[in-house]
Amino acid sequence: MERKVKLMPDANGNQLEVVLDTGLSIRGMRQMQDEGLISKTFLNELVIVEEHPEKMNFNDMMNAAYIAYANANPSGMSKDEFEGRFPNDITLLADLYSEIISGSAKSDDLVKDFKRATPNSKRKSKKKYRK
Repeated sequence: MERKVKLMPDANGNQLEVVLDTGLSIRGMRQMQDEGLISKTFLNELVIVEEHPEKMNFNDMMNAAYIAYANANPSGMSKDEFEGRFPNDITLLADLYSEIISGSAKSDDLVKDFKRATPNSKRKSKKKYRK
């Protein structure tokens, strides 16, 4: 998903509007993991965070803006330069992160769908198997 965001003015007062693209391919996700911008355990963390919000990986969320920027602008600003001008907007960062990790899935349903597709350790089977 593409969106335009106005960056904070530079030292000369110039305000730049940039395009962000949260639609990463699987290869793009792996590349961001290799670069340390997204943790390699982000899917596991999503499941944990629903029950333990204090375990949220805020580094991944804070990197979301640069990931979306670099995806739309491969020859653009460096991470430091970009982050120096990106507004501190936690809601926007959370939206971008949600869009990046959910891909084409609806972000509201991502954790529910993932949990439904994986075994729940609390629901261990109590079946007795006969020999």
